[in-house]
Amino acid sequence: MIQPTQQDILRTLAALCELSPGVRFGQLLANLGFLTEDMSDHTLWDIEDSKLFQIIKRHRADLCQRQTPDA
Repeated sequence: MIQPTQQDILRTLAALCELSPGVRFGQLLANLGFLTEDMSDHTLWDIEDSKLFQIIKRHRADLCQRQTPDA
């Protein structure tokens, strides 16, 4: 059974794909790896799912903000 946090991660990854249609999935994962190391001093291998989810949500918020035209 997939844990709730892992389900949330998968849903948010799908949203990231929609926000970045020109980015291949491997590139998305590589970007998340860099962000994980930068924001947590952990690698994807070592980070807890809950912390990874926080990083993914922050990345999604950043992408949404970039796509919102300035008023």
